[in-house]
Amino acid sequence: MKVETVSIESLIPYANNPRNNEEAIEKVARSIDEFGWQQPIVVDENMVVIVGHTRLLAAKSLGLNEVPIHVADKLTDEQARAYRLADNRTNEYASWNMNLVGIELRELDDLGMDIELTGFSNIELASLLIDPELIDESYDKNGVMEIGQEDFNKFDNKCPRCGFEFDDKK
Repeated sequence: MKVETVSIESLIPYANNPRNNEEAIEKVARSIDEFGWQQPIVVDENMVVIVGHTRLLAAKSLGLNEVPIHVADKLTDEQARAYRLADNRTNEYASWNMNLVGIELRELDDLGMDIELTGFSNIELASLLIDPELIDESYDKNGVMEIGQEDFNKFDNKCPRCGFEFDDKK
């Protein structure tokens, strides 16, 4: 796969992009800012975005002038349209092992990593960071405490179990 860097202004968002990207832009921008570009934007030969609309919007929000792209020049127009849908839809069929997610998050937190960069909401983080040894009957079998916004507000920006402090505005 050939990846090249081009002017952000040369890219054309697909006019009929069916994804609503707005809520993901800030999280993707933080990810690009922290980790750099690990996935290029995929475009057709006319520079129309096939996949990577959210990455493009995030790059614009960061004020970037250039972005990495891959030109999918071997796809027919029909394949590009189908791939655009498949790339976004197929990830929805995967699921999470929340016990392992909790372990990863606790270890990253212990290492001093900003775990908000993982994209999990503050409510999810508050639930997932709980030490499994502290789990009682109020938690499900995976050690995840199911809480709603009302319960979340009671945390006053700090989880009462693990002490994780979070910004309630995110």
